[in-house]
Amino acid sequence: MNTLTLSGVARRAIPAAVVAATTIACADMESSTAPARIAAAGASTAVGQPSPGLCTRCPEVGQIAFASNRDGNVEIYIAADSANAVATRITNTRSDEMNPAWSPDYKKLAFVTNRDGNLEIYTMKATGVGVVRLTNHPANDAHPVFSPDGKKIAFTSLRDGNPEIYVMNADGTNVKRLTVDGASDASPTWSPDGSKIAFVSDRVQKNYPQIWIMNAADGSDAVRFSPPTAVERSPHYSPDGKRIAFISLRPNANDLVWREVTKDPQPP
Repeated sequence: MNTLTLSGVARRAIPAAVVAATTIACADMESSTAPARIAAAGASTAVGQPSPGLCTRCPEVGQIAFASNRDGNVEIYIAADSANAVATRITNTRSDEMNPAWSPDYKKLAFVTNRDGNLEIYTMKATGVGVVRLTNHPANDAHPVFSPDGKKIAFTSLRDGNPEIYVMNADGTNVKRLTVDGASDASPTWSPDGSKIAFVSDRVQKNYPQIWIMNAADGSDAVRFSPPTAVERSPHYSPDGKRIAFISLRPNANDLVWREVTKDPQPP
């Protein structure tokens, strides 16, 4: 597939099945059986909140971590970042394990599992040992992502009724809510310098996700990154922090797109 540039936005068409394989709908976060349904998804592109981590790449050691239901239930695997690589399964439970996210030193993975009934966040070593539970709440927690310095983890939780974004220390202590909005806020991702968090929200129009950016320290100064009529999700900063790559949803196509981060916010 070819990549073309249009008005400062690079686009690459991607199959609907790829979008479905990296997406968690808002409604699915309310069910602890959601991961199995997501992994088995075909071409569904229902508007909802995305997962930042069914597949995550570790450039330092040339590996990717990903979730797969190839052995029945959803488990986490690691494979070399190369063609025809053999994947190694690093979780082995009767539950579903998903949303792997590398720590900055690539020694650990944060992940989500329903092994204790509902969706909770855990960490483990990249070998699959040393599993530690970080969250313990009756509501579902998902979408963990380490801060660039490895000291904090941002995540999505339903603990206050609707999907909102929280941050905690990397050991699970000092949980702090960043977004306070009646809409669904989810899928946080840190800027490389750790000062900002990009996330997905349908606060402009319900079930129409767009990308927003806020201060990572306290969730203040949230501004919309997406154009007014765009439907976009799955944001990820470039290493230099100057661009954000994301998935753009259109009636007949799903594009992988990047847009430059500017100092001029979109109007709310």
